[in-house]
Amino acid sequence: MTDLEAELVEVVRADPQLMQVLTTVRELDLPDWRIFSGAVYQSVWNARTGRPVGYGRKDFDLGYFDPDTSW
Repeated sequence: MTDLEAELVEVVRADPQLMQVLTTVRELDLPDWRIFSGAVYQSVWNARTGRPVGYGRKDFDLGYFDPDTSW
């Protein structure tokens, strides 16, 4: 793991709200899912600039891919 990857892991683990979202989404067992956009970069930006955890975050963006379109 690179230093940047380790820093990202540390930032994510230090954010209880983001960790709760990650845990909940993992339990949904969605195929090929990702949390992205502001949920990630805002957490890193806050850590880098000394802002409180969760500052400025408005939502959590989730995407997933399911090739089964029968629904």
